Amino acid sequence: MAKCRICQLDLSTTDAQGQSRNLLQEGQRFLDSGRKSGDYHDFNCALSAFETARELCSESNQLRERLSETQLAYAEAALGKGDLDLGLGVADDKNPAHGDVILRLRSARNKAHARVRRGVLLRRAVKILCLAGSGFVAAYSFSKARDAEVERDRAIASEIEARASARHAEDEARRLAAKASATKEIAE
Repeated sequence: MAKCRICQLDLSTTDAQGQSRNLLQEGQRFLDSGRKSGDYHDFNCALSAFETARELCSESNQLRERLSETQLAYAEAALGKGDLDLGLGVADDKNPAHGDVILRLRSARNKAHARVRRGVLLRRAVKILCLAGSGFVAAYSFSKARDAEVERDRAIASEIEARASARHAEDEARRLAAKASATKEIAE
């Protein structure tokens, strides 16, 4: 990143007006360059030149206008790049000419904050739905497992009952066979 050339200006002379004029010219060059490139460095150098000029001599209308113009152009560039807080920091609330860009910066910042809030709410909703879905799946799985267990218990009970019926039928068949055999022996 290049250094501001205002640091290279000869400020050792005692002519404050001459130094101020040089700073105004240099600041204007940086402002023009910043408008073309949108580079924050150029805007910072222009602001620095104009503020140094203001310190050297009493404020003039031209100096005030250039400073305001630079702040406005800087804020517009920040708005264009989405650096909303930077733009709000550079724009002057007390300057009516900056009112429009300040409103646009605040509106854009509010929209950005609203997007962030919607994103947070959406993520929370997704988490809740995932948890609820997991709960439903777990409950369904538990229900199916319980149903399978009940069916297994019924099958076991049916098998036990079938074995008992088979034993009872065998016992009855033996009893009848024994009775028939006893009846046959008596009949002989």
